[in-house]
Amino acid sequence: MSTQSGGLVGRIQQQSNVSLDNFIQIGIITGSSIDIGGIYGIVDSSVVTISNIQTNITMQGNNTDTGGVIGRVRSSTATLENATIVSNIHGTDDTGGAFGSVESTSTVLVEKVEISGGISFNGDEKLGGLIGSFNNSTGNFDQITNSSIVDNTSGGRYIGGIFGMVSSSTVTLSSITHDALMPNINNTTYAGGIIGRIQSSSLINGMDIFAYNTGISNQTNTYRGTLIGAIAAGGGTVTFVNYSDGDSVSNNEIGDGTIN
Repeated sequence: MSTQSGGLVGRIQQQSNVSLDNFIQIGIITGSSIDIGGIYGIVDSSVVTISNIQTNITMQGNNTDTGGVIGRVRSSTATLENATIVSNIHGTDDTGGAFGSVESTSTVLVEKVEISGGISFNGDEKLGGLIGSFNNSTGNFDQITNSSIVDNTSGGRYIGGIFGMVSSSTVTLSSITHDALMPNINNTTYAGGIIGRIQSSSLINGMDIFAYNTGISNQTNTYRGTLIGAIAAGGGTVTFVNYSDGDSVSNNEIGDGTIN
């Protein structure tokens, strides 16, 4: 019995050219398995392209890796472009509005994506408006808008308006906006309007990065920032050109670390 659940396909493995275009997904998806996705549960050692999609779904994931489009991307190349994602997603660890997790030397391209609705979890770590966990992979992200409420109902850690955690990865960001409240976010460590935590020699380059109305307050030793919660010691380098959190408070963009 498969341990993956997808609104369309549970598991894609060792496929060289999977394409989905002009697709609408509406419905309710629930499961207690790992790897639960609005379209694909897991993409493993494959190449997939998802274009021109609209989703309006409610998801209840009771295990790890829950994503509005793909639960987990592993050792794969995945492209998501021209997508409108309206969702009410609830998961445990590694939960995201588009992908629950991306790992194992994957390469992803995400372009022209709008996310709205609500995303929450009752796990211990890694909740993101776009991606919960981005590990040991490479990504390019352009024209991403997240207006979904990212709600840390469990008091977990590594919560971000776009990424929960980025680890051992190279990420390029352009025209990224998170504009929504993050309820209960001040009950946790490692929380950011864009990225919760960056670690393990990651390289993040961004242009036109904005996070508004998150409700995050930066307090001493809390690792919370209106843009980035924390860059761990040896976590890597973050370079942003033209960034803002929209408020008048200075020096609260990052909880711990430095934006170049």
